[in-house]
Amino acid sequence: MRPAVLILVSLFLVNLLPLAAAQDDAGTGADAPDNRANALSFNGTDLTGTLDDPNGDSADWYLMTGLPAHQGLSVDLQTTGLWGIAITLLDQNGNPFLHDQNGQLISGYYTDNFGGAPARYHFDIIPSPGAFYLGITRNFWSNQGTYEFNFTTVALADLAVDSITITPVTIQSDLGPLPASVERIVNVTVENHGAADAPSVVDVWVNPANDPSGSRRHVGTISLTIPAGQSRTVLLEWQTTGELGDMDVHAHASTHWEANLGDNELVTRQFVLVGQLGQGVDLLNHNVDADGVASAGTSYGRGTGAGITLPLLGTTSVGQYDP
Repeated sequence: MRPAVLILVSLFLVNLLPLAAAQDDAGTGADAPDNRANALSFNGTDLTGTLDDPNGDSADWYLMTGLPAHQGLSVDLQTTGLWGIAITLLDQNGNPFLHDQNGQLISGYYTDNFGGAPARYHFDIIPSPGAFYLGITRNFWSNQGTYEFNFTTVALADLAVDSITITPVTIQSDLGPLPASVERIVNVTVENHGAADAPSVVDVWVNPANDPSGSRRHVGTISLTIPAGQSRTVLLEWQTTGELGDMDVHAHASTHWEANLGDNELVTRQFVLVGQLGQGVDLLNHNVDADGVASAGTSYGRGTGAGITLPLLGTTSVGQYDP
């Protein structure tokens, strides 16, 4: 092939590549660093930037500062032109700090937007660790586009199960009130020590003490709102038919924006028919699947939907999405 033809072919191929995108990450007029060691310090609530993988910009790293610790962060993300990105969240030592609802550490989230149309995503950080690293990285496709994060601080509730009391149900007879053999009322008092009202779910279940089978019987679930600084008591009926011996009664309170998960559950022991055995049995073996929760003192993340892949909330023109 003659040199002139080679030059023309080369120019044609070059023209097929996208032009380098203008870089103004975090309003700096430049590209953010592509590694955590040189992360750009950012103190603000609205973060915008560009990934341009075809031209060598496959990652942007920031050190988020100025966001208050021990409060919730509601995070909205909009991408345009990006087919999929990985959102990495690390503490100041470079370690994951988010836990999923089973208490397992996760490094962040992924988006999946085949085609790159403008799209919105949402996730929460509960509670915020204050300063943390945020990495935005091309996930699975070489493409060019923009991202926009908005961080909103949210006051947190702080539920604590304060007490469980159990009252036998009585029946009237010629001899006066007598205790019913199988019915009891479980009284659960939950306090909200936080700064925000808490739409709450209180769940109660029982299991035989020291039962290796791990059987659980669901007593009931009640949904209610507990105002900040106040407490509420809920009552549930416990049918003890089929149970014998020492039983552990569990009460667990949960809400979305929760500051401390370490005091959300309380357990008390109650015997059925005969006590002081150190163990019990449930002949009917009713089971309830209880969701795991992160342990006290940890931050956990929630995206819209399950797992660590954020589902697409919708495709839209920029600025026209109203969740």
